[in-house]
Amino acid sequence: MEPVVFARQPIFDADLKAVGYELLYRRPNQDRARFLDGNHATARVVVGALVEVGLDEVCGGVPAFINVTRQLLCSERLMSLPPDRVVLEVLEHTVIDDQLVAAMQRYLDEGYVFALDDFSFRDGIERLLPMATYVKLDVMASGLAGVAEHVKQLEPWSVTLVAEKVETREEFRECRALGCDLFQGYFLAKPSTVQRSSTAPARQTLLRLVARLYDPDVSLQEIEQIVSSDVGLSYRILRIINSAYYHLPREVNSVRQAVALLGLRFTRTWVSLIALADLGDAPTEVVTSAAVRAKMCERLAQLKRRDDPDAYYLSGLFSMLDAILDQPLKDVVGSLPLTPDIKQALLLKDGPIGQALRCVLAHEQANWGELDFEDLDDGEIQQAYLEALAWAFRTREALWAAIASG
Repeated sequence: MEPVVFARQPIFDADLKAVGYELLYRRPNQDRARFLDGNHATARVVVGALVEVGLDEVCGGVPAFINVTRQLLCSERLMSLPPDRVVLEVLEHTVIDDQLVAAMQRYLDEGYVFALDDFSFRDGIERLLPMATYVKLDVMASGLAGVAEHVKQLEPWSVTLVAEKVETREEFRECRALGCDLFQGYFLAKPSTVQRSSTAPARQTLLRLVARLYDPDVSLQEIEQIVSSDVGLSYRILRIINSAYYHLPREVNSVRQAVALLGLRFTRTWVSLIALADLGDAPTEVVTSAAVRAKMCERLAQLKRRDDPDAYYLSGLFSMLDAILDQPLKDVVGSLPLTPDIKQALLLKDGPIGQALRCVLAHEQANWGELDFEDLDDGEIQQAYLEALAWAFRTREALWAAIASG
């Protein structure tokens, strides 16, 4: 069976908390330009991403939004999905007739929830609106004026309005002011509630500490000294190593012992994640997304037997500093003691590390035509993503428990 290629895009509420993920999918194919039948694509992502991988690993407990075709809806084949874990998105060009309405009513009777994707008023749409929980408004296609008009026209219906393809801070703010409830778009990986003109000195120090951790010449003893110099960091490292994540037979009471048990790589990983979570007001999902990027970059490097997978990891992690600090990435990166290869990857997406980062971003944004890292096939790249995603979710619980207790 062919491997499944899919990506996920978070859907946020007004407080930038992830409340769902849209699953973006396509079968890997040597001819990536070839259009894949929508029925086949949906079936493949359902079987692969939801059954083979598992919804908990893919979405971490929030609903999965899945684009569905008329044919699959009318056949009722999707009723094997758990109704409390999925939202079925009816596509904008779906023909509306008695057969479709009857099929959707049967899903509603079983507890399923519908979203109307790329919404616009057209013949018959009033028949679907009473059946919909979510209505998705395409900001890029409609413009803010079009969104405002749709919001006004949709007032008679009790639906949750999702502004999708939100690309700028201004669009996010305007859509929120217009009355949209949820928001989707690549900009929304960035927190918009706090504005800063520069990185505070304490944050700059923390970033420099992380950069030093990834210096190829740093020793385990020096890392121990770095961790020990910060009481909060020491406490959190001890919390993590004594958590259920590691299941150690006896409690670890010293930083020296913790660093020795974790080793260089895992100490770097935990310290960098703690530092990232401490940097700003970014929601949990932003740090999780950074962790997925970092781990996927590292895994791609390992698959090609690179001798510096830590540099790939750090590049993936730091690629979201602009979102976390609400600053241009070039301003943050320019002040850090990073190697030229890492800076080149972060700012220009160039060089071997930059190529891996481009591949990760292409997967994240479902740009399948740009999904490439040297000669790895789609299945290997997808497996790297799934491993990174599973690792990030496993790691998140221990990380945020340590942060919350600190």
